Amino acid sequence: MQLTEKSDVYSFGVVLLEIITGKQPVCQGPQMGPDLIQFVQQRLLNGNIEHILDPNIGGQYSINSIWKVADLALRCTDSPARRPDMTEIVTELKETLNLEMSTMETSSVASEDISQYSNYSRNNFPVGGEVHGSTFEMAYAGGLQQPDFGPSAR
Repeated sequence: MQLTEKSDVYSFGVVLLEIITGKQPVCQGPQMGPDLIQFVQQRLLNGNIEHILDPNIGGQYSINSIWKVADLALRCTDSPARRPDMTEIVTELKETLNLEMSTMETSSVASEDISQYSNYSRNNFPVGGEVHGSTFEMAYAGGLQQPDFGPSAR
């Protein structure tokens, strides 16, 4: 299999779906269900995005932002010819972040914080790595704690 920008876009779409659902990309075990992409597609057909959200996200998000990210993620996992390129993805994520920030602004976020976060890019995070705000914003900025994958009690 030849790795291309389009295969990277597919993988990025799967990562976005993992972030918003909190689920692994492939179900394993005796009761194997649909893969993550099918799971999201099936749930979104009913029009209720809250059925796919990771419960850890809590209530601090704009539902429109979540819809935009889910739509973008599914387009990233579409057929290669229909996938967006990374420039388009970055543009859409910035627009979504701005939407999220405007929602937060109405929730008493200082405008200086908004300007601090409005220019996110892969290499442009807030000084000191401090991240505040919604789970989506923190995930986008790389500020979520890494899960502990150590041994677990049985």
